[in-house]
Amino acid sequence: MKSINLSLLFFFLFTINSYSLPPCKGNNFRSWDNCAGTYIFSDGLKYTSEFKEGLPHGKGTITFGNGNKYIGELKYGKMHGKGTFTSTDMGKFIGEFKDGMMHGKGTLTTPSGKKYVGEWKDGSRLKVEEIYLGKINDYISFFIIALIITLLIFIFLKQRKKQLLELERIKKNIYSNEEFEISHEFFNEYYSNGIALDDKNKKIMFLEYKGLFIIDYKDLISFQIKMNDSVLNETNRTSQASGALIGGVLLGPVGFLAGALSGKSKSSKVVNKLSILCSIVNLDEPLYEIIFYNGKSLNVNNDKIKKAAAFADDWIAKLTIVTKYKN
Repeated sequence: MKSINLSLLFFFLFTINSYSLPPCKGNNFRSWDNCAGTYIFSDGLKYTSEFKEGLPHGKGTITFGNGNKYIGELKYGKMHGKGTFTSTDMGKFIGEFKDGMMHGKGTLTTPSGKKYVGEWKDGSRLKVEEIYLGKINDYISFFIIALIITLLIFIFLKQRKKQLLELERIKKNIYSNEEFEISHEFFNEYYSNGIALDDKNKKIMFLEYKGLFIIDYKDLISFQIKMNDSVLNETNRTSQASGALIGGVLLGPVGFLAGALSGKSKSSKVVNKLSILCSIVNLDEPLYEIIFYNGKSLNVNNDKIKKAAAFADDWIAKLTIVTKYKN
């Protein structure tokens, strides 16, 4: 415990009357006797306590410059008797003190939650039993986290099972359709989007969130090639488009996207969506979009984008042929 001496700079903040003793008077704490007051040193050490013979003595509070705090009994400026000491490093000690140190029976709770109960001598543990509250808290936290993870896994597996059942139902509808013999197909891995051709019967099957829809070749009016939701090219029955000017190069339908990607400027060499939007003869559902990539923005040289562009180019060629079909 730090000794009080007159060489330290100090000032008197205010007197208090929360103790049984009368408020201390004057600025010279050395003259304080049988009174209660507040005294602060220049290094931040603060006493709010009863005073006797010019020193903190009796009940009081010590606030240290580093933020530590003691509330309890004092004896001539030192922690002495019963009290509570709180430290950001050590934790909280509730128990007995002697000459400024933990001495006697007490309980120490560390910042991690561990709890020690027993006897201390001259600031050190003498006979102390460790209560594993910290470990218990760790186990409880681990159990809660494990329970949450298990619940999330259960929900995921349940949703996945539901998706797989729906997937099997959709695939059954596609491949067991007696009116449609698949000759060419493109479906995403979840069978939530795609297209198929029945070249024998000259029919097209669209698969979207709307469901399955089958039309004749002749009912495909036109299709647009889209990148990042911008139209790059449109092909229709009445006016066959031979290509589009991308980066100064005229590109035909076959290999269109591969050329378009290579012709993109450096400032826009990212792709977040590649698709073909088909217009058909149906007033209720006139548009169907076949999506080859839809996700986070990727560089045009990314393998995923190259693969998606290859699939799209293949179907650009197929649909170009379909638009030339005449019944």
